[in-house]
Amino acid sequence: VNVTTTKVKPAWGVQSYTINLRLDPTQVIFHGLSIDGTLTPYLPTTTVSANGDSISFTVVYQEMLAANDDDMVLIKLLIEPLSYGESVIEILSFKYDNVDVTSLNDGKILTRIQGNFAYLQIGTDSSSKNIFNPYMNEKISIQYGCKTGMLGRAIIRIYDAQGRLAVTPVNLNLPNATANLSIATYEWNGRDANMKLLPEGLYYCHLEVGNRSTGATERTVQPIVIKSRLK
Repeated sequence: VNVTTTKVKPAWGVQSYTINLRLDPTQVIFHGLSIDGTLTPYLPTTTVSANGDSISFTVVYQEMLAANDDDMVLIKLLIEPLSYGESVIEILSFKYDNVDVTSLNDGKILTRIQGNFAYLQIGTDSSSKNIFNPYMNEKISIQYGCKTGMLGRAIIRIYDAQGRLAVTPVNLNLPNATANLSIATYEWNGRDANMKLLPEGLYYCHLEVGNRSTGATERTVQPIVIKSRLK
């Protein structure tokens, strides 16, 4: 997703910009920034909220910022959609140096339905919601596979809201397809790769299914929420 700017003249003496964004972490994941082909000379340090819905960063220039034309790309956001349809990337605030820019336009992502995609369904025994409390010995059921019945291999990776890998609980061949279904189930206990209980918060379950015959891969993602422990 490109963040663009109107003209910025060198005579204005702009030496920095600060941006605060908001997105819906149940619809999209923020994976970082890209400066390729942009007006930003280096990758800045980003601050991401615990639940992944707020992102902010500041870029400081050694020389003056200059944008000679309208709609020049200031920086690029790396965004992964979690669901089909439309999601909004909202610009909460933007500053050149310490001056607020008030004429801001939010961004939108439109993800269209594809013909075939990997199957992922998450829930507990008592609820279809992706929420559980491992501190009460609850587990969450992760159904995964492919509805096309192909000979596949599945990899499940669970990341925290900051994009750090917590655990890879599944990396194996899918069961033989029956009636065009190749589905398996994994019960996750909320622990990381070192068997430590993860803190409460938002996590992302990534499923990658590879076709062992053609080498093609398909991916899908769903959020998981670990509820707060009892005090």
